[in-house]
Amino acid sequence: MSVENLTVYEPWDLKKPKIPLRSRLFSLKPIGIGTPLVESLTSYLIRLSELHCLSVRNLVAHTVVPIVPKNYHTTNLFCMRNDTGAINGTGDLAQDLVQALEKLTYCSDFPYLTLLNWQQILTTRKLLRKTRAWCPHCYEEWRLSHQKVYDPLLWHFNSISVCLHHQRVLETVCPHCHQQIPILSSLSRAGYCSKCGQWLGIVSTTNNTEPSNLSKAHTKSALVIPFIS
Repeated sequence: MSVENLTVYEPWDLKKPKIPLRSRLFSLKPIGIGTPLVESLTSYLIRLSELHCLSVRNLVAHTVVPIVPKNYHTTNLFCMRNDTGAINGTGDLAQDLVQALEKLTYCSDFPYLTLLNWQQILTTRKLLRKTRAWCPHCYEEWRLSHQKVYDPLLWHFNSISVCLHHQRVLETVCPHCHQQIPILSSLSRAGYCSKCGQWLGIVSTTNNTEPSNLSKAHTKSALVIPFIS
């Protein structure tokens, strides 16, 4: 066979390609950065757990807690009671969770999911709720439009009692089991009650547009609920 009849192929580069660093957890993008409805850090943890097909307990206990500094009144984050709202706040717990998630996901937007950037301005006294509050109409709209269901940081403020979009009182008691819902628990799911597992959005079977009963959101007193129930 003559040289003229040989097929010439392009040369191969046998150098090892530069592979970017891989994060231990998915680099899930937070919702609403730069908007009034930015996602809360506890909501992000719930969605991150669902993305990995894990309960919040398993994700936090086996992945997050091992790299969180043990500088709290207990050496076990899961023994903290009624403090999960502080994850969205201005203190050490929020700071440590932000740093841990940055290491695990290589994302850097987590301070915006908390009030850390406002810690020199805001008081911590009765600033954040100790149990969940939500707008069932937002949940339902997001579900029907195939958007991500989540809890905005704004809903965690004690001083916020009305959904700015729907002008309706935020719910604080599950309409199915009539219990208050912890900010974060082992069975937390975006848009669902962690007590009974029922959907918390409004099922659009009617055109009911009557405002929520103002007293309904305050019929139950605050409960002391473990971090992981």
